Amino acid sequence: MTNQLLIKYFFRKNKPLSKPRAGIVLTSYNHIDYTQRALESFYATINEKIDYDLWLLDDHSSENIESIYHQYKNHGLKFFKNKTNRGLTSLWNKGFELNRDKDYLIICNNDVVFSNHWADNLICALGNSFFSTVAVPVTNAPGHIPAQHISNFIENYIPTDNQEEINSLAEQMKNKIPKKIKKANGFCLAIKVSLLSRHLINGVPFNEKFPLYGGEDEFFARVKPKTIIVPGSFIFHYKHVSVDSNYFPEQKYRQQTVSSVRR
Repeated sequence: MTNQLLIKYFFRKNKPLSKPRAGIVLTSYNHIDYTQRALESFYATINEKIDYDLWLLDDHSSENIESIYHQYKNHGLKFFKNKTNRGLTSLWNKGFELNRDKDYLIICNNDVVFSNHWADNLICALGNSFFSTVAVPVTNAPGHIPAQHISNFIENYIPTDNQEEINSLAEQMKNKIPKKIKKANGFCLAIKVSLLSRHLINGVPFNEKFPLYGGEDEFFARVKPKTIIVPGSFIFHYKHVSVDSNYFPEQKYRQQTVSSVRR
Protein backbone atom coordinates (compact mmCIF):
# COMPACT_ATOMS: atom_id res chain seq x y z
CA MET A 1 0.00 0.00 0.00
CA THR A 2 1.45 3.38 -0.98
CA ASN A 3 2.06 6.14 1.55
CA GLN A 4 -0.80 8.16 0.05
CA LEU A 5 -3.22 5.27 0.44
CA LEU A 6 -1.98 4.67 3.99
CA ILE A 7 -2.68 8.30 4.87
CA LYS A 8 -6.20 8.13 3.36
CA TYR A 9 -6.88 4.87 5.24
CA PHE A 10 -5.62 6.34 8.53
CA PHE A 11 -7.85 9.39 8.36
CA ARG A 12 -10.89 7.41 7.25
CA LYS A 13 -10.39 4.88 10.04
CA ASN A 14 -9.86 7.54 12.71
CA LYS A 15 -12.47 10.02 11.51
CA PRO A 16 -15.02 10.70 14.28
CA LEU A 17 -18.28 8.94 13.59
CA SER A 18 -21.16 11.31 12.88
CA LYS A 19 -24.26 11.09 15.02
CA PRO A 20 -27.23 9.15 13.63
CA ARG A 21 -29.87 11.42 12.09
CA ALA A 22 -33.42 10.93 13.30
CA GLY A 23 -36.76 12.51 12.56
CA ILE A 24 -38.91 12.43 15.71
CA VAL A 25 -42.63 12.87 15.09
CA LEU A 26 -45.19 13.67 17.78
CA THR A 27 -48.73 13.19 16.46
CA SER A 28 -51.69 15.12 17.87
CA TYR A 29 -55.44 15.45 17.56
CA ASN A 30 -57.00 17.83 20.10
CA HIS A 31 -56.22 17.12 23.80
CA ILE A 32 -53.90 20.09 23.86
CA ASP A 33 -52.94 19.51 27.51
CA TYR A 34 -51.42 16.14 26.66
CA THR A 35 -49.42 17.61 23.80
CA GLN A 36 -48.17 20.35 26.10
CA ARG A 37 -47.13 17.78 28.70
CA ALA A 38 -45.36 15.62 26.12
CA LEU A 39 -43.32 18.55 24.81
CA GLU A 40 -42.45 19.72 28.32
CA SER A 41 -41.19 16.22 29.03
CA PHE A 42 -39.29 15.97 25.75
CA TYR A 43 -37.33 19.15 26.36
CA ALA A 44 -36.79 18.30 30.03
CA THR A 45 -35.12 14.98 29.21
CA ILE A 46 -31.79 14.25 27.58
CA ASN A 47 -30.98 12.97 24.11
CA GLU A 48 -27.43 13.79 23.06
CA LYS A 49 -26.21 10.86 20.97
CA ILE A 50 -28.37 11.66 17.93
CA ASP A 51 -29.01 14.59 15.64
CA TYR A 52 -32.75 15.02 15.43
CA ASP A 53 -35.54 17.16 14.06
CA LEU A 54 -38.64 17.21 16.25
CA TRP A 55 -41.94 17.57 14.40
CA LEU A 56 -45.41 18.18 15.82
CA LEU A 57 -47.87 16.82 13.26
CA ASP A 58 -51.53 17.63 13.82
CA ASP A 59 -54.56 15.93 12.26
CA HIS A 60 -56.67 19.06 11.80
CA SER A 61 -57.53 19.62 15.46
CA SER A 62 -60.30 22.01 16.40
CA GLU A 63 -58.17 23.11 19.36
CA ASN A 64 -55.38 25.62 18.82
CA ILE A 65 -52.50 23.14 18.69
CA GLU A 66 -50.47 25.66 16.70
CA SER A 67 -50.21 27.84 19.80
CA ILE A 68 -48.02 25.15 21.38
CA TYR A 69 -45.77 25.19 18.34
CA HIS A 70 -45.19 28.92 18.83
CA GLN A 71 -44.13 28.24 22.42
CA TYR A 72 -41.43 25.80 21.32
CA LYS A 73 -40.38 26.89 17.83
CA ASN A 74 -37.31 28.65 19.27
CA HIS A 75 -36.26 25.22 20.55
CA GLY A 76 -36.28 23.92 16.98
CA LEU A 77 -39.78 22.39 16.96
CA LYS A 78 -41.30 22.09 13.48
CA PHE A 79 -45.03 21.97 12.74
CA PHE A 80 -47.43 20.58 10.15
CA LYS A 81 -51.24 20.45 10.20
CA ASN A 82 -53.46 18.38 7.95
CA LYS A 83 -55.97 20.48 6.00
CA THR A 84 -58.64 17.88 6.80
CA ASN A 85 -58.97 15.13 9.38
CA ARG A 86 -57.28 12.13 7.74
CA GLY A 87 -56.24 9.85 10.59
CA LEU A 88 -53.14 8.74 12.40
CA THR A 89 -51.51 6.77 9.59
CA SER A 90 -51.62 9.83 7.34
CA LEU A 91 -49.47 11.63 9.91
CA TRP A 92 -47.06 8.69 10.05
CA ASN A 93 -46.72 8.90 6.27
CA LYS A 94 -46.22 12.66 6.45
CA GLY A 95 -43.50 12.08 9.03
CA PHE A 96 -41.78 9.71 6.58
CA GLU A 97 -42.09 12.23 3.75
CA LEU A 98 -40.55 15.00 5.88
CA ASN A 99 -37.72 12.81 7.17
CA ARG A 100 -36.90 10.40 4.37
CA ASP A 101 -33.38 11.85 4.22
CA LYS A 102 -32.75 10.74 7.82
CA ASP A 103 -31.36 7.43 9.09
CA TYR A 104 -34.27 6.79 11.45
CA LEU A 105 -37.88 7.81 11.95
CA ILE A 106 -39.49 7.79 15.40
CA ILE A 107 -43.28 8.15 15.52
CA CYS A 108 -44.94 8.75 18.86
CA ASN A 109 -48.35 9.59 20.27
CA ASN A 110 -48.85 12.82 22.19
CA ASP A 111 -50.22 11.19 25.37
CA VAL A 112 -46.82 10.30 26.79
CA VAL A 113 -44.10 11.30 29.25
CA PHE A 114 -40.53 10.53 28.18
CA SER A 115 -37.53 9.32 30.17
CA ASN A 116 -33.94 10.50 29.90
CA HIS A 117 -32.14 9.16 26.80
CA TRP A 118 -35.28 7.38 25.54
CA ALA A 119 -34.56 8.22 21.88
CA ASP A 120 -30.80 7.77 22.27
CA ASN A 121 -31.33 4.27 23.58
CA LEU A 122 -33.78 3.25 20.85
CA ILE A 123 -31.49 4.49 18.07
CA CYS A 124 -28.30 3.12 19.65
CA ALA A 125 -29.94 -0.30 20.02
CA LEU A 126 -30.80 -0.30 16.31
CA GLY A 127 -27.32 0.90 15.40
CA ASN A 128 -25.72 -1.87 17.45
CA SER A 129 -27.91 -4.57 15.91
CA PHE A 130 -27.06 -5.79 12.42
CA PHE A 131 -30.48 -7.30 11.77
CA SER A 132 -32.98 -5.24 13.78
CA THR A 133 -34.90 -2.55 11.91
CA VAL A 134 -37.52 -1.50 14.51
CA ALA A 135 -37.01 -0.67 18.18
CA VAL A 136 -39.71 0.07 20.74
CA PRO A 137 -39.75 1.24 24.36
CA VAL A 138 -40.95 -0.36 27.55
CA THR A 139 -44.18 1.21 28.77
CA ASN A 140 -46.86 1.03 31.43
CA ALA A 141 -49.71 0.68 28.93
CA PRO A 142 -48.74 -1.57 25.99
CA GLY A 143 -52.29 -2.57 25.06
CA HIS A 144 -52.29 -5.76 23.00
CA ILE A 145 -48.49 -6.19 23.31
CA PRO A 146 -47.95 -7.33 26.92
CA ALA A 147 -44.27 -8.07 26.26
CA GLN A 148 -43.65 -4.31 26.35
CA HIS A 149 -45.09 -3.91 29.84
CA ILE A 150 -42.71 -2.54 32.43
CA SER A 151 -43.76 -5.21 34.92
CA ASN A 152 -41.64 -7.63 32.84
CA PHE A 153 -38.57 -5.66 33.89
CA ILE A 154 -39.49 -3.94 37.19
CA GLU A 155 -41.21 -5.71 40.09
CA ASN A 156 -44.10 -4.09 41.95
CA TYR A 157 -44.50 -1.27 39.44
CA ILE A 158 -46.96 1.46 40.45
CA PRO A 159 -48.15 3.77 37.64
CA THR A 160 -46.94 7.36 37.98
CA ASP A 161 -46.46 10.23 35.53
CA ASN A 162 -43.89 11.96 37.76
CA GLN A 163 -40.92 12.92 35.59
CA GLU A 164 -38.22 12.12 38.15
CA GLU A 165 -39.69 8.70 38.88
CA ILE A 166 -39.94 7.93 35.16
CA ASN A 167 -36.27 8.84 34.74
CA SER A 168 -35.39 6.64 37.70
CA LEU A 169 -37.23 3.64 36.27
CA ALA A 170 -35.41 3.98 32.95
CA GLU A 171 -32.10 4.18 34.81
CA GLN A 172 -32.89 0.93 36.62
CA MET A 173 -33.51 -0.85 33.30
CA LYS A 174 -30.69 0.60 31.21
CA ASN A 175 -28.41 -2.45 31.48
CA LYS A 176 -31.08 -5.00 30.65
CA ILE A 177 -30.68 -6.71 27.29
CA PRO A 178 -33.11 -5.86 24.45
CA LYS A 179 -35.59 -8.59 23.61
CA LYS A 180 -36.90 -9.74 20.26
CA ILE A 181 -40.60 -9.33 19.53
CA LYS A 182 -42.74 -10.01 16.45
CA LYS A 183 -44.88 -6.88 16.61
CA ALA A 184 -45.24 -3.80 18.80
CA ASN A 185 -47.68 -1.19 20.01
CA GLY A 186 -47.83 1.73 17.58
CA PHE A 187 -47.82 4.45 20.25
CA CYS A 188 -44.04 4.68 19.74
CA LEU A 189 -41.93 3.10 17.00
CA ALA A 190 -38.32 3.78 16.02
CA ILE A 191 -37.76 2.54 12.47
CA LYS A 192 -34.88 2.53 10.03
CA VAL A 193 -35.87 4.79 7.14
CA SER A 194 -34.22 2.37 4.71
CA LEU A 195 -36.76 -0.27 5.77
CA LEU A 196 -39.69 2.08 5.18
CA SER A 197 -38.33 3.05 1.77
CA ARG A 198 -38.33 -0.60 0.69
CA HIS A 199 -41.95 -1.26 1.70
CA LEU A 200 -44.14 1.38 0.11
CA ILE A 201 -47.85 1.27 -0.74
CA ASN A 202 -48.67 3.86 -3.39
CA GLY A 203 -45.52 5.72 -2.43
CA VAL A 204 -46.01 5.64 1.36
CA PRO A 205 -44.98 3.07 3.99
CA PHE A 206 -48.18 2.97 6.08
CA ASN A 207 -51.58 1.82 4.87
CA GLU A 208 -54.09 4.67 5.22
CA LYS A 209 -56.99 2.20 4.90
CA PHE A 210 -56.37 1.89 8.66
CA PRO A 211 -56.65 5.56 9.69
CA LEU A 212 -56.84 5.03 13.45
CA TYR A 213 -56.60 1.46 14.71
CA GLY A 214 -54.78 -1.47 13.18
CA GLY A 215 -52.20 0.51 11.23
CA GLU A 216 -49.29 -0.91 13.17
CA ASP A 217 -50.68 -4.47 12.99
CA GLU A 218 -50.99 -4.17 9.21
CA PHE A 219 -47.44 -2.84 9.00
CA PHE A 220 -45.93 -5.64 11.09
CA ALA A 221 -47.91 -8.33 9.25
CA ARG A 222 -46.91 -7.00 5.82
CA VAL A 223 -43.30 -5.98 6.45
CA LYS A 224 -42.32 -8.47 9.17
CA PRO A 225 -39.49 -6.28 10.51
CA LYS A 226 -36.92 -7.58 12.98
CA THR A 227 -38.09 -5.80 16.13
CA ILE A 228 -36.59 -5.35 19.59
CA ILE A 229 -37.84 -4.01 22.92
CA VAL A 230 -35.26 -1.69 24.51
CA PRO A 231 -35.60 -1.69 28.34
CA GLY A 232 -33.44 1.41 28.74
CA SER A 233 -36.09 3.39 26.89
CA PHE A 234 -39.16 3.83 29.08
CA ILE A 235 -42.13 5.97 28.01
CA PHE A 236 -45.12 6.52 30.25
CA HIS A 237 -48.27 6.17 28.14
CA TYR A 238 -51.54 7.62 29.40
CA LYS A 239 -53.55 5.66 26.78
CA HIS A 240 -57.23 6.12 25.94
CA VAL A 241 -57.13 9.81 26.79
CA SER A 242 -60.48 10.39 25.07
CA VAL A 243 -62.50 7.83 27.00
CA ASP A 244 -63.16 7.13 30.64
CA SER A 245 -60.67 4.73 32.18
CA ASN A 246 -60.17 3.11 35.57
CA TYR A 247 -56.55 2.21 34.76
CA PHE A 248 -55.04 5.34 36.26
CA PRO A 249 -57.86 7.47 37.75
CA GLU A 250 -55.52 10.10 39.19
CA GLN A 251 -54.07 11.15 35.84
CA LYS A 252 -53.67 14.89 35.88
CA TYR A 253 -54.77 15.39 32.29
CA ARG A 254 -57.36 12.64 32.00
CA GLN A 255 -60.45 13.93 30.23
CA GLN A 256 -63.51 12.56 28.49
CA THR A 257 -65.04 13.69 25.23
CA VAL A 258 -68.02 12.51 23.23
CA SER A 259 -67.04 14.24 19.99
CA SER A 260 -64.30 11.87 18.90
CA VAL A 261 -62.52 8.79 20.16
CA ARG A 262 -58.83 8.73 19.32
CA ARG A 263 -55.99 6.59 20.60
